[in-house]
Amino acid sequence: MYKLHQLAKNNELTELQELIKTGIDLNSLEGSYTALHYAVQKRHSDVVSILISAGADLDIKGIGIGLTALQMAAMIDNLSAVKLLTDAGADLNIGNQYNYTALHFAAAGGHSEIVRLLIRAGADLNIKNNAGQTALHCAADIGHSDTAKILINAGIDVNIKDNDEQTALELALNVGQIDTANIIQHLELTKSIIKICEDTTKVLEDKSSFLQGKLLQLHDFDCLEKVFSYIDNDNLTFIKGLCTIKLPIELNNTDIQGIGESSIDDNA
Repeated sequence: MYKLHQLAKNNELTELQELIKTGIDLNSLEGSYTALHYAVQKRHSDVVSILISAGADLDIKGIGIGLTALQMAAMIDNLSAVKLLTDAGADLNIGNQYNYTALHFAAAGGHSEIVRLLIRAGADLNIKNNAGQTALHCAADIGHSDTAKILINAGIDVNIKDNDEQTALELALNVGQIDTANIIQHLELTKSIIKICEDTTKVLEDKSSFLQGKLLQLHDFDCLEKVFSYIDNDNLTFIKGLCTIKLPIELNNTDIQGIGESSIDDNA
């Protein structure tokens, strides 16, 4: 075993710093990985910091599936390493052998805090892996509902289809992740309603026919109040009218009228 890699694995900081002063190659591979990979794998944050400061290449891919240090950190839920690497300028959007980015790995693992961090750092939400899947597909496939929420609220394209012509919603349904599918669907519907309400090019009559169907669907997901909380005041009277007058007739006078009346303050 190369001494550099051994020191990184063992968290031997003083000896590591002395060795670095000799000009040793920081980017050499031992086995499948660089010293930086091993430091990430072993969760030695101080070693990661030292290697970054010394100029280690952040984006070298290991042997095998071609992981970068950032991808490894995202995969194993090493939040500290992800923060250090993103702050140092690691490539957020580089893919491994199968074009999985760090965001794909974090989403597949359900590592919500890392997903948030990568999004804040500017990761591209809509990159597809070799299977044509976005990070949302990865979250949907495993049933990571919280991660799916984060991605959708951040603006990921929910309509992207993978190589099997499946959206993330369709994938979730096909693999039996029903709870996640429900969440994806109600968030899609909510965004659709907000978008149509904000579209000033459409008159109220055009909006009405579109929104009635969407609101009926949303009633099944019990998230009308969330829609109300996002709609600006100019649209409140119109939406309230749909909910309290038109929809109850089709819903056999369910309690949606009460929801509408109690949830909206026209003077808010």
